[in-house]
Amino acid sequence: MARALREPGALQRALGEVLSEPKPQVWFDAGAPWRGGRGVRLDARTRMLWDARNVFINGESFRAGGRDARVLRDLADRRALDAKAVALLGDDALRCLVQWAAAGWLHETENA
Repeated sequence: MARALREPGALQRALGEVLSEPKPQVWFDAGAPWRGGRGVRLDARTRMLWDARNVFINGESFRAGGRDARVLRDLADRRALDAKAVALLGDDALRCLVQWAAAGWLHETENA
């Protein structure tokens, strides 16, 4: 615990993870396979937050910077992204979307 608290940002990251954790009675069904080229929307049960360094979703944290951070923060704030915004994401952020879709945390929208 002491070692973790010496790590810069550890307390803020832990707080974001706790605040974004879904309630105990919430569960997600596996999502549809990622097709790409479409917009996305967060599942109604998904809790997504962000701070200066991280994006938090359903109790997990991801380091984000630059354009990826701006786009993912927009997803957290607006709960949806159009296909044009998704296309701006780098490979690492897109891999997160693929994992989140598989977990049922977000869904691709029908309109591109």
